[in-house]
Amino acid sequence: LLAPLVSGFLSAGRMSARTAILLSVPLFGLCIFLIASSGTKLLFSAGVLLQPFSVMFVIPFYLGTIVKQDQSGRAIGASSAFLMVGSAIGPSVGGLIMDKAGLPVLGIVGALTAALILIMSLVLIAPRRAYSQSPG
Repeated sequence: LLAPLVSGFLSAGRMSARTAILLSVPLFGLCIFLIASSGTKLLFSAGVLLQPFSVMFVIPFYLGTIVKQDQSGRAIGASSAFLMVGSAIGPSVGGLIMDKAGLPVLGIVGALTAALILIMSLVLIAPRRAYSQSPG
């Protein structure tokens, strides 16, 4: 409950979507890595507690950015579909990776996935440049 409240407070002109993404997505990757590869209960617990916060904190910023990009509502519908598909197949894929390669590899895959999400997010929120057509 705390993450959406903090996100709502900060999204009211106090923090940009770019800053929220630059903070949340690497935190998400770090949490996944800690969960999968930590050797202590303290680090594991920190990862487990912070991971949902990092996801729930950034979602309002993502949704706001998507609405600015596509006002038809199709992108919001697609993002909801991707969240549901990820929730449906994620545990199976994670279990398969863990079973075949081990828990530390799952942490590496999670961290790499977070890096990919960060890159794609930065492309999404990159400022659009107006291209002028040259006469002729």
